[in-house]
Amino acid sequence: MSKCLHQAKAETIYLTKKEGGLGITDLARWNQAAYMGLTFKGASQVESIWASWVIMYHLRGKFFWTTNIPKDCSWVWRHVLKSREYAMKFTIYSIADGKGTLLWHDPWCHLSPLINSPAAKEAWQNLFGLEAKVEVLLDNRAWNEVVL
Repeated sequence: MSKCLHQAKAETIYLTKKEGGLGITDLARWNQAAYMGLTFKGASQVESIWASWVIMYHLRGKFFWTTNIPKDCSWVWRHVLKSREYAMKFTIYSIADGKGTLLWHDPWCHLSPLINSPAAKEAWQNLFGLEAKVEVLLDNRAWNEVVL
């Protein structure tokens, strides 16, 4: 029996052994999933040690979805912030009364975050401050005349 190399597609070797692959973990996909988990924890600000640390140490009064990536941050924090754009595709905000959603900084509508939308800034910048919640656009859980 001679030793020789055989080429295989990455899609094939990442399959489970039952599916005919080698059962090797796709580390790029695994890392992306880990970053997405941290992204959602940071964005939702769930009660966890990591989320509390991020709010206190990294955000310091800034907004998760719209803060710039600092030049002197750790590799992990940089990748978490880079994954925000991809995470927005999978983020759905339930507005309800609008008290838990930031008007300008959270990705709650298709133009979001609105701070990056010139049309929204032109229409609402003088009406609502940067820390306004979506509730300012609602009257009895319906969109008010400012929106229409």
